[in-house]
Amino acid sequence: MEECTMLNACYDDNANKFQEEESSLTVMRKFGGKQAIRALERIERSTSNIDVMSESIQHTVTKYDDEQFTEDNAFAKNKVEGELILASMKPPRNPEAKTPAEVYRLQDMLSKMVLDSLKTVGLGLLQKAPESLDFSNVYLTNKVKAALQSKEPDSDENVRTLQICLFMDALCRLLGYRGTNFDKVACSPFSNELYHEIKQNFSQVNQHKPTKTKYTVHKALTHYLALAFMLENGTLNVDQVHGGLNITKNEMLKFAAFIGGSYNSVKNSLTLRMTESSGAGKSSFGGRKRYGKRK
Repeated sequence: MEECTMLNACYDDNANKFQEEESSLTVMRKFGGKQAIRALERIERSTSNIDVMSESIQHTVTKYDDEQFTEDNAFAKNKVEGELILASMKPPRNPEAKTPAEVYRLQDMLSKMVLDSLKTVGLGLLQKAPESLDFSNVYLTNKVKAALQSKEPDSDENVRTLQICLFMDALCRLLGYRGTNFDKVACSPFSNELYHEIKQNFSQVNQHKPTKTKYTVHKALTHYLALAFMLENGTLNVDQVHGGLNITKNEMLKFAAFIGGSYNSVKNSLTLRMTESSGAGKSSFGGRKRYGKRK
Protein backbone atom coordinates (compact mmCIF):
# COMPACT_ATOMS: atom_id res chain seq x y z
CA MET A 1 0.00 0.00 0.00
CA GLU A 2 1.32 3.39 -0.92
CA GLU A 3 1.76 5.98 1.81
CA CYS A 4 0.32 9.42 1.32
CA THR A 5 0.55 12.64 3.27
CA MET A 6 -2.34 14.76 4.43
CA LEU A 7 -0.37 17.94 3.73
CA ASN A 8 -1.08 20.06 0.71
CA ALA A 9 1.17 19.40 -2.23
CA CYS A 10 2.61 22.91 -2.00
CA TYR A 11 4.49 21.88 1.17
CA ASP A 12 6.21 19.09 -0.75
CA ASP A 13 7.01 21.51 -3.55
CA ASN A 14 8.52 24.04 -1.12
CA ALA A 15 10.61 21.35 0.57
CA ASN A 16 11.87 20.04 -2.77
CA LYS A 17 12.60 23.59 -3.93
CA PHE A 18 14.58 24.30 -0.76
CA GLN A 19 16.62 21.09 -1.19
CA GLU A 20 17.33 21.97 -4.82
CA GLU A 21 18.51 25.48 -3.85
CA GLU A 22 20.81 24.07 -1.15
CA SER A 23 22.26 21.56 -3.64
CA SER A 24 22.87 24.31 -6.19
CA LEU A 25 24.64 26.48 -3.61
CA THR A 26 26.84 23.54 -2.57
CA VAL A 27 27.81 22.87 -6.16
CA MET A 28 28.61 26.56 -6.73
CA ARG A 29 30.87 26.64 -3.65
CA LYS A 30 32.82 23.52 -4.77
CA PHE A 31 32.99 23.87 -8.51
CA GLY A 32 31.95 27.43 -9.37
CA GLY A 33 34.37 29.93 -10.88
CA LYS A 34 35.52 33.13 -9.23
CA GLN A 35 32.59 35.15 -10.54
CA ALA A 36 30.10 32.55 -9.32
CA ILE A 37 31.74 32.44 -5.87
CA ARG A 38 31.76 36.26 -5.62
CA ALA A 39 28.09 36.33 -6.61
CA LEU A 40 27.35 33.72 -3.95
CA GLU A 41 29.20 35.78 -1.33
CA ARG A 42 27.15 38.86 -2.25
CA ILE A 43 23.94 36.87 -1.85
CA GLU A 44 25.03 35.54 1.55
CA ARG A 45 26.11 39.03 2.73
CA SER A 46 22.76 40.41 1.63
CA THR A 47 20.95 37.70 3.58
CA SER A 48 23.15 38.39 6.61
CA ASN A 49 22.47 42.15 6.38
CA ILE A 50 18.74 41.50 6.30
CA ASP A 51 19.05 39.39 9.47
CA VAL A 52 21.11 42.11 11.18
CA MET A 53 18.63 44.78 10.10
CA SER A 54 15.75 42.69 11.40
CA GLU A 55 17.49 42.30 14.77
CA SER A 56 18.23 46.05 14.86
CA ILE A 57 14.60 46.92 14.14
CA GLN A 58 13.40 44.51 16.81
CA HIS A 59 15.88 46.01 19.31
CA THR A 60 14.70 49.53 18.46
CA VAL A 61 11.05 48.56 18.89
CA THR A 62 11.78 46.88 22.23
CA LYS A 63 13.83 49.87 23.40
CA TYR A 64 11.05 52.26 22.34
CA ASP A 65 8.48 50.19 24.23
CA ASP A 66 10.65 50.26 27.36
CA GLU A 67 11.31 54.00 27.08
CA GLN A 68 7.66 54.72 26.38
CA PHE A 69 6.66 52.65 29.42
CA THR A 70 9.16 54.59 31.56
CA GLU A 71 7.90 57.92 30.20
CA ASP A 72 4.28 56.91 30.81
CA ASN A 73 5.12 55.95 34.39
CA ALA A 74 6.94 59.24 34.94
CA PHE A 75 4.01 61.16 33.45
CA ALA A 76 1.54 59.31 35.67
CA LYS A 77 3.70 59.96 38.73
CA ASN A 78 4.03 63.66 37.92
CA LYS A 79 0.30 63.87 37.31
CA VAL A 80 -0.50 62.31 40.68
CA GLU A 81 2.00 64.57 42.44
CA GLY A 82 0.53 67.61 40.68
CA GLU A 83 -2.98 66.64 41.73
CA LEU A 84 -1.84 66.19 45.33
CA ILE A 85 -0.21 69.62 45.29
CA LEU A 86 -3.37 71.23 43.92
CA ALA A 87 -5.49 69.42 46.51
CA SER A 88 -3.22 70.66 49.30
CA MET A 89 -3.81 74.26 48.17
CA LYS A 90 -7.54 73.99 48.76
CA PRO A 91 -9.11 74.50 52.18
CA PRO A 92 -10.87 71.38 53.48
CA ARG A 93 -14.59 71.20 52.79
CA ASN A 94 -17.19 70.19 55.35
CA PRO A 95 -18.79 66.95 54.07
CA GLU A 96 -21.80 67.51 56.35
CA ALA A 97 -22.58 71.03 55.09
CA LYS A 98 -26.28 71.75 54.64
CA THR A 99 -25.90 75.31 53.31
CA PRO A 100 -23.20 77.17 51.34
CA ALA A 101 -22.28 79.04 54.52
CA GLU A 102 -21.30 75.71 56.13
CA VAL A 103 -19.07 74.43 53.32
CA TYR A 104 -15.93 75.86 54.95
CA ARG A 105 -15.34 75.96 58.69
CA LEU A 106 -12.68 77.74 60.70
CA GLN A 107 -12.04 74.69 62.88
CA ASP A 108 -11.09 72.70 59.76
CA MET A 109 -8.43 75.24 58.80
CA LEU A 110 -6.77 76.05 62.12
CA SER A 111 -5.71 74.09 65.18
CA LYS A 112 -7.58 74.51 68.47
CA MET A 113 -4.54 76.23 69.96
CA VAL A 114 -4.61 78.92 67.27
CA LEU A 115 -8.39 79.28 67.49
CA ASP A 116 -8.09 79.86 71.24
CA SER A 117 -5.35 82.41 70.62
CA LEU A 118 -7.48 84.27 68.07
CA LYS A 119 -10.45 84.24 70.42
CA THR A 120 -8.34 85.87 73.12
CA VAL A 121 -7.03 88.45 70.65
CA GLY A 122 -10.55 89.10 69.37
CA LEU A 123 -11.91 89.70 72.85
CA GLY A 124 -8.99 92.04 73.45
CA LEU A 125 -10.04 94.10 70.42
CA LEU A 126 -13.31 94.85 72.20
CA GLN A 127 -11.35 97.10 74.54
CA LYS A 128 -10.01 99.21 71.68
CA ALA A 129 -11.60 102.06 69.80
CA PRO A 130 -12.69 100.95 66.31
CA GLU A 131 -10.80 103.88 64.78
CA SER A 132 -7.52 102.62 66.21
CA LEU A 133 -7.69 99.26 64.45
CA ASP A 134 -4.87 98.50 62.02
CA PHE A 135 -6.06 95.87 59.57
CA SER A 136 -4.55 95.27 56.14
CA ASN A 137 -7.47 96.43 53.98
CA VAL A 138 -10.71 98.39 54.14
CA TYR A 139 -12.91 95.30 53.73
CA LEU A 140 -11.54 93.67 56.90
CA THR A 141 -11.49 96.94 58.84
CA ASN A 142 -15.18 97.51 58.10
CA LYS A 143 -16.07 93.94 59.10
CA VAL A 144 -14.26 94.26 62.43
CA LYS A 145 -15.78 97.68 63.14
CA ALA A 146 -19.26 96.34 62.46
CA ALA A 147 -18.70 93.51 64.95
CA LEU A 148 -17.30 95.82 67.64
CA GLN A 149 -20.11 98.35 67.24
CA SER A 150 -22.92 95.79 67.32
CA LYS A 151 -25.29 95.43 70.28
CA GLU A 152 -23.51 92.29 71.50
CA PRO A 153 -19.88 92.55 70.37
CA ASP A 154 -18.86 89.59 72.54
CA SER A 155 -21.47 87.21 71.09
CA ASP A 156 -20.29 83.91 69.65
CA GLU A 157 -21.08 85.11 66.13
CA ASN A 158 -19.08 88.32 66.51
CA VAL A 159 -16.13 86.54 68.14
CA ARG A 160 -16.12 84.10 65.21
CA THR A 161 -16.15 87.08 62.82
CA LEU A 162 -13.14 88.55 64.61
CA GLN A 163 -11.28 85.22 64.45
CA ILE A 164 -11.94 84.96 60.71
CA CYS A 165 -10.86 88.55 60.09
CA LEU A 166 -7.63 88.05 62.05
CA PHE A 167 -6.81 85.00 59.93
CA MET A 168 -7.66 86.85 56.70
CA ASP A 169 -5.56 89.81 57.81
CA ALA A 170 -2.53 87.54 58.29
CA LEU A 171 -3.02 85.97 54.85
CA CYS A 172 -3.37 89.40 53.24
CA ARG A 173 -0.13 90.58 54.88
CA LEU A 174 1.57 87.40 53.67
CA LEU A 175 0.38 88.06 50.12
CA GLY A 176 1.64 91.63 50.30
CA TYR A 177 5.13 90.61 51.43
CA ARG A 178 7.45 90.83 48.41
CA GLY A 179 10.32 88.78 49.78
CA THR A 180 10.67 85.00 49.92
CA ASN A 181 12.25 84.46 53.35
CA PHE A 182 9.41 83.30 55.59
CA ASP A 183 11.40 84.11 58.72
CA LYS A 184 11.05 87.80 57.82
CA VAL A 185 7.32 87.71 57.12
CA ALA A 186 5.49 89.66 59.82
CA CYS A 187 2.13 88.34 58.68
CA SER A 188 0.37 88.45 62.05
CA PRO A 189 1.09 91.29 64.47
CA PHE A 190 -1.80 90.01 66.59
CA SER A 191 -0.91 86.34 67.23
CA ASN A 192 2.43 84.50 67.23
CA GLU A 193 0.57 81.18 67.26
CA LEU A 194 -1.20 82.10 64.03
CA TYR A 195 2.08 83.20 62.43
CA HIS A 196 3.80 79.91 63.26
CA GLU A 197 0.89 77.83 61.96
CA ILE A 198 0.80 79.79 58.69
CA LYS A 199 4.55 79.38 58.40
CA GLN A 200 4.23 75.63 58.87
CA ASN A 201 1.27 75.09 56.53
CA PHE A 202 1.83 77.66 53.80
CA SER A 203 5.60 77.76 53.31
CA GLN A 204 7.80 75.47 51.24
CA VAL A 205 11.28 74.30 52.12
CA ASN A 206 14.00 75.65 49.84
CA GLN A 207 17.63 75.06 50.84
CA HIS A 208 16.44 74.03 54.30
CA LYS A 209 14.62 77.35 54.79
CA PRO A 210 10.88 78.02 54.87
CA THR A 211 10.18 80.01 51.72
CA LYS A 212 7.31 81.97 50.24
CA THR A 213 6.65 80.58 46.75
CA LYS A 214 3.86 80.64 44.17
CA TYR A 215 2.43 77.66 46.01
CA THR A 216 2.25 79.89 49.11
CA VAL A 217 0.50 82.65 47.19
CA HIS A 218 -2.05 80.32 45.59
CA LYS A 219 -2.84 78.56 48.85
CA ALA A 220 -3.16 81.86 50.74
CA LEU A 221 -5.58 83.19 48.11
CA THR A 222 -7.80 80.11 48.15
CA HIS A 223 -7.99 80.21 51.95
CA TYR A 224 -8.62 83.96 51.98
CA LEU A 225 -11.58 83.52 49.62
CA ALA A 226 -12.92 80.54 51.58
CA LEU A 227 -12.84 82.67 54.74
CA ALA A 228 -14.64 85.47 52.87
CA PHE A 229 -17.35 82.98 51.88
CA MET A 230 -17.67 82.14 55.58
CA LEU A 231 -18.06 85.81 56.51
CA GLU A 232 -20.63 86.44 53.79
CA ASN A 233 -22.69 83.25 54.27
CA GLY A 234 -21.69 81.75 50.94
CA THR A 235 -22.24 84.75 48.63
CA LEU A 236 -19.59 87.39 47.86
CA ASN A 237 -19.81 90.84 46.38
CA VAL A 238 -16.88 90.66 43.98
CA ASP A 239 -15.92 94.33 44.16
CA GLN A 240 -15.89 94.38 47.96
CA VAL A 241 -13.63 91.36 48.35
CA HIS A 242 -11.45 92.12 45.34
CA GLY A 243 -10.62 95.54 46.74
CA GLY A 244 -8.46 93.98 49.44
CA LEU A 245 -6.39 91.82 47.08
CA ASN A 246 -3.52 92.82 44.83
CA ILE A 247 -4.65 90.65 41.91
CA THR A 248 -6.84 91.18 38.86
CA LYS A 249 -10.53 90.46 38.97
CA ASN A 250 -10.14 87.57 36.51
CA GLU A 251 -7.48 86.01 38.71
CA MET A 252 -9.74 86.28 41.71
CA LEU A 253 -12.57 84.60 39.80
CA LYS A 254 -10.24 81.73 38.82
CA PHE A 255 -9.22 81.14 42.43
CA ALA A 256 -12.84 81.36 43.55
CA ALA A 257 -13.88 78.80 40.92
CA PHE A 258 -11.04 76.55 42.09
CA ILE A 259 -12.65 76.26 45.54
CA GLY A 260 -16.23 75.98 44.27
CA GLY A 261 -17.35 79.54 43.60
CA SER A 262 -19.82 80.22 40.79
CA TYR A 263 -19.76 83.68 39.21
CA ASN A 264 -22.91 85.63 38.32
CA SER A 265 -21.87 88.37 35.90
CA VAL A 266 -25.24 90.16 36.10
CA LYS A 267 -25.03 90.58 39.89
CA ASN A 268 -21.22 90.62 39.91
CA SER A 269 -21.32 88.12 42.74
CA LEU A 270 -19.86 84.74 43.65
CA THR A 271 -21.94 81.95 45.15
CA LEU A 272 -20.39 78.91 46.76
CA ARG A 273 -21.55 75.60 45.33
CA MET A 274 -22.52 72.88 47.76
CA THR A 275 -20.72 70.27 45.69
CA GLU A 276 -17.57 70.63 43.62
CA SER A 277 -17.89 70.39 39.85
CA SER A 278 -15.62 68.00 37.95
CA GLY A 279 -13.43 70.91 36.84
CA ALA A 280 -13.18 72.55 40.25
CA GLY A 281 -10.24 70.41 41.20
CA LYS A 282 -8.17 71.46 38.18
CA SER A 283 -6.22 74.65 38.32
CA SER A 284 -5.95 76.94 35.32
CA PHE A 285 -3.67 79.30 37.21
CA GLY A 286 -1.00 76.79 38.18
CA GLY A 287 0.28 75.90 34.70
CA ARG A 288 3.13 73.42 34.42
CA LYS A 289 5.21 74.33 37.42
CA ARG A 290 7.55 72.46 39.68
CA TYR A 291 6.82 72.98 43.32
CA GLY A 292 9.33 72.47 46.06
CA LYS A 293 8.86 70.24 49.01
CA ARG A 294 6.39 71.47 51.58
CA LYS A 295 7.59 71.87 55.09
